[in-house]
Parts: sequence; C-alpha cells; structure tokens
Amino acid sequence: MPANCLKVDSIGLCIQCIRDSYQIIQGQCVFIQKCSSSQFQLNGQCIDAPANCSIFNPNSGVCLTCIDGSSANGGLCCLNSEVAFNGKCVTQSTAATLLSSAKISVIPICLIYHPTTGYCLQCNDNYSVDPKTMKTCI
Repeated sequence: MPANCLKVDSIGLCIQCIRDSYQIIQGQCVFIQKCSSSQFQLNGQCIDAPANCSIFNPNSGVCLTCIDGSSANGGLCCLNSEVAFNGKCVTQSTAATLLSSAKISVIPICLIYHPTTGYCLQCNDNYSVDPKTMKTCI
C-alpha cells in the first residue's frame, strides 16, 4: 500500500489518504501545506502577510486592504506619513528624492519591487523588467 494511504483501488493506486492534509495525486498521497489565515503559500512555504494588512491575495501575498480599511499602496500598509517605495515604507520626501535620482539615472533601476516576491514591478525611464530574472531592469 502506498505511504499515507488508507484505501487502494484494484490496481493498487490510493483512493483515500489517512489525513485531510494529504491529497491524492496520481494514486499517491501527497502532503499539502496548509497556512493560517494570516499567511499565504509561496514555493511550498507559509509566509506571513505584510504588516497591518487585513485582506491580501492568497496566491501572491500582495496586500489589498489595510487593517484601518484603507487600500494598500504598492502592496504595503504604510503609516499615514509614509509611502511605499522600492518595497519599503519611506517618508514622502525620501521617496521623492529617490525617485528623482532614479529617473535621471542613465542606468536601469527598479523603482518598485513586489513586497513579498522581490520581483521588480516598475523600471525607470524606458527600461523594462528583465523577463528572465524578474528582479532587475534592462
């Protein structure tokens, strides 16, 4: 009998697993990671949702709504005096300075990163996200 299997069919493939945390895949019982309601699954790991987030995309972890009821900015819930920039909450003046210096740069720079995966979402000037790495601009 296959591992973690309770019942098999006539040819020996599992048709019932010993626990609900297992799922039948091609006649075998495979453990399926279940995350808490404040976590999402990324590459088989349970990752905590962004801080101060009440509603998030369970597939990507991107925050949609903050605990205070406001919409998330760049997938983050920043304080009232802060904005999301480059995957972090920074003051508005810091973000303006960083954005200004990045836009006049002659090298490709990622301006906004996904807060959970680290993938680049926006590049400066006419540069675009490198489709191979998703973390740099070309």
